[in-house]
Amino acid sequence: MKKRIIAGILLAMCTFSACAQKDIYSEWEEDWAASEGISGDFKENAEGALSEEISSDAQGTQLPTKYSLDEEGVVTDVLMYGSSHDGRPVNWAYSAYNAIESNLLVQGKAKKGNVDLSEGHLVFWANRHPAMFDEETSDDCLRLVVSESASLSTCLVKGIEGEMIIARIANGAGPLSEEKVQFKDDDMASVESSAEKLIQDAADCRIGEYDADWFLLNANHCDINDRDTIKRTLMEKGAMQFGYGLNFNSFSEESAFYCKTSNGLMTQMALLVGWDDQYPKTNFKEGAQPEHDGAWLVYEPGGDALGVGREIWVSYEDATIKDMISYEMCERADYGEILFHDAIGYRDLIKTEDEYTTVANVFTMEEEGALKAVGIYTLDANQQVEIDVYGNPLDGTPDNGDWMTSLSLEVTNKGYHVFDLTETVPLQKGDRFSVVVRYLNSEETGSAAVEGKKGETLAAIGKVNYHMVSEIGESFAFTNGTWYDLSLEESAEYFGKEDAINNACIKAILENKS
Repeated sequence: MKKRIIAGILLAMCTFSACAQKDIYSEWEEDWAASEGISGDFKENAEGALSEEISSDAQGTQLPTKYSLDEEGVVTDVLMYGSSHDGRPVNWAYSAYNAIESNLLVQGKAKKGNVDLSEGHLVFWANRHPAMFDEETSDDCLRLVVSESASLSTCLVKGIEGEMIIARIANGAGPLSEEKVQFKDDDMASVESSAEKLIQDAADCRIGEYDADWFLLNANHCDINDRDTIKRTLMEKGAMQFGYGLNFNSFSEESAFYCKTSNGLMTQMALLVGWDDQYPKTNFKEGAQPEHDGAWLVYEPGGDALGVGREIWVSYEDATIKDMISYEMCERADYGEILFHDAIGYRDLIKTEDEYTTVANVFTMEEEGALKAVGIYTLDANQQVEIDVYGNPLDGTPDNGDWMTSLSLEVTNKGYHVFDLTETVPLQKGDRFSVVVRYLNSEETGSAAVEGKKGETLAAIGKVNYHMVSEIGESFAFTNGTWYDLSLEESAEYFGKEDAINNACIKAILENKS
């Protein structure tokens, strides 16, 4: 069983490289277009509006027509990677942690100037160095394939899916302080030194110093067409990770970005920090302007390297916007150990024709504890979910055991969510228990997240190889009155898949015993 947060550090064997500037990005866009792509598929109130003009949303809540989290003091410094030289596109790591830092500021859990999370650790965690990738490994793992001779300092990840970030943090891989793993991407010697130390410490099982400082409660994918909800989320929860399709020809001299067509690919991740309903459409590129005024205020971590500056304005009407992810955190000490089988997170889904799409994970306690919460993905908006916990389930039938507790939920947003049980469930060392999750099926809902098959996905350069494994008796799915073990290839056909589905993406989260 791939169990703990602490086991996860063994995946933290990452790597680094230099990248080129605009010409390389252009090549990436061509590569992405030729591929199957990478899809990406919140307390002080902002009382001082930057404009006297107020509009009301559908719920009657007053919203300013112009707003900036930066002006409210709840955005940390957006680092400009590679501004002094050639640039290194780890925008996915910068934007994710800037969003998380902003959420901590909005909640009052941190003060500006004393919160700095380690992007380097997130980069390390998300990937393995090619030399340490073993096709026969008994663990889930991945690597960026650049070349067979790729060295530690020439294998920096160039493109990562939004779900990969969420999965790593959901499994307990950070966030932690920059002091623990420093990351100065304009100093490759420092980067390589940090990577080597992580690798050695992992090999020596010296992993306590890498314990996370914060815990992920929610990672919500907001509806990109629901402008009012996005605005409320920004004000209440903080900055959001912003995914769009980079196209240099769509920038104006004012660093305003508008593209009316999209190839469906998300190639850049930045930080959404505000809006202006009256941002002039004439600021966008002449001859290729949106129909109406209004734009999102976005901080682009790679702006200098890209030649567009840190602050950019993206039209409300831009067709390349693919994702807006809002993170909500709490103190790590609020929860204990995280049990999981999906080390990489979800890369596929299943949906049955039953009333519910039902998946389950079976876990075994290695020491005495208590189950406090469950972490699940919802892949559809307004998803009704039923969660049941059973003790000592019979082999092969996770819902055939001693019923312990249940939850009935309607989850508004797509994304990853942690739900506290109505009461904790005490468990003894050696106890087996199952978490059964049922997603109500409808035309719009009913998808369940699973790991999917091993394979590869095109990254900005090279490819990312994914190697997922699962063990018999860990993960199950139900259809037509029968439970099927997802580790078995022969089970795949019942869910319309050609290869083993591997694990269901369900976390069992224990109570903190300290």
